[in-house]
Amino acid sequence: MEVNVSPETESQLSEMAEQIGARVADYAGFLLEEKLREDAEAAKSNGGASEDLDEDPYALEHAIAKLLSRTPEEVEQARARIFQVSRPPRPLPEGKTLYDVVCGQWPGDETDEEVFEALKRLS
Repeated sequence: MEVNVSPETESQLSEMAEQIGARVADYAGFLLEEKLREDAEAAKSNGGASEDLDEDPYALEHAIAKLLSRTPEEVEQARARIFQVSRPPRPLPEGKTLYDVVCGQWPGDETDEEVFEALKRLS
């Protein structure tokens, strides 16, 4: 699945994920699931009536703005929920460093230098 957001929203999302120590993709998925859950609960309390989210192309940005206004306690509760649903980190093989298991391990035939150059062009 691919989701497109504005650069501003992407930056906010990255900052929020970094604050809680989560991967951006995991955090974005968490936010989407939380928003869908809230919408489903709202629809139930409104007798089944729900808004058509397709009519608002900025629904995700609005949801992120709402999340940015949360209290520190609400952020901590969300962080705890993310850790509950996140996969646990895999231990490093004995005698290996993170560098050993990451660098040179690309799915194609790219070199580390080619990957680093591509990342520079993207940023």
